[in-house]
Amino acid sequence: VRCKEAFWNRQGTKAAYSCWRQRQDERDREDVLVYDVLTQTSMPITNLGSIQYYSRILSWAPDGQRLAYVREEEVEPVEPEDEFAEEIERLYVNDADGGNEQNLPFNGRISQSPRWSPVEDVIALAGDRGKQDRTENIYLVRPEGGEAVNLTNNPEGAWLSDINWSADGTKMTYVGRPDRENPYGLYVLDKATGVNT
Repeated sequence: VRCKEAFWNRQGTKAAYSCWRQRQDERDREDVLVYDVLTQTSMPITNLGSIQYYSRILSWAPDGQRLAYVREEEVEPVEPEDEFAEEIERLYVNDADGGNEQNLPFNGRISQSPRWSPVEDVIALAGDRGKQDRTENIYLVRPEGGEAVNLTNNPEGAWLSDINWSADGTKMTYVGRPDRENPYGLYVLDKATGVNT
């Protein structure tokens, strides 16, 4: 068993982390667990049975009772002649007790850095949304569902990761490059205008 960095909720009552393990059928999986300070126990909140998957990249809601995470799952090949299964990254939200997992309508080959806004019920996410050229944008997704909003509309070649919100929820930082012309580095995105600085 190998476990990764834990993320505290704002209230300091729970910490979420992911652990990888290989099962008897030799399929890997990485589950999300939540540690409760009061009971001093950890409980897995993901369990998908027999398929291979990896759950990671965690973010707490401001209320400290819900989590967003990305899970990489195997899917059947698109073309029948393909030998290997494909992988897709899906965005999920779940209650801290694991009782209400929901797949939000944002799936792509690349989905990363989900970050819950500190001031409103919305999640920022970097992803390609299934684009064939794997160009990434920053999207806003609401945990109750609905269409994702593309904030950046980047040209081909954009690559983004490590999103973080400002404390007032008006800006985000990310690491990457917004197009092929700009260098790789740290950028600041204005939520209202979608302009990088």
